[in-house]
Amino acid sequence: MAPGSQQGTNRASRNSSNVNSGGQIKKWRGKAKNVALDQYLAKSNGIKPKVNIPDGKLKLVGAWAAEFTIELGRICRTYAPIRVAQWKKVEQKDKEQIYNLIRDKFEIDLNCSRILFAVNKMLSRRFKGYKHELHKYYQTFNSHDEACEKPFNDVSDEDWELCCQEFASAKFKISFHEFF
Repeated sequence: MAPGSQQGTNRASRNSSNVNSGGQIKKWRGKAKNVALDQYLAKSNGIKPKVNIPDGKLKLVGAWAAEFTIELGRICRTYAPIRVAQWKKVEQKDKEQIYNLIRDKFEIDLNCSRILFAVNKMLSRRFKGYKHELHKYYQTFNSHDEACEKPFNDVSDEDWELCCQEFASAKFKISFHEFF
């Protein structure tokens, strides 16, 4: 089965509103998974896929490039502190935790400054993309208060409140409009 083609979990047992008027269960996509990587790690007896970023490149090329990028996005969405506005402002201890999660799945030399720089660029893009996804969700509401009441999936109420405050701030609105 190709990565990403696996069906999400059925949530009907947790929420009876998941049944439509015809009595059929609604299908949910579920959390993102890196199925190809997870299957490889399960079968490889602890041997992690080796990845390298060639000289002069800022991204991985080769057999595990897509899985590496997927995993960076998944790690960012799950572990990066969304209270921070930009990746460069994430504390070093939080970055170290993320680097360790990457090392848990891939054999990569993050002690090499060139590779660490490239990985940070990729993480920065994934982090920015996730923050953009949060902002798009925030914009779907008619008011700030309404948005604050309905947190984004898998975001704590406290973190969502801080995100909403950031999105409503004059500083964010100015920087957002300057960017676009």
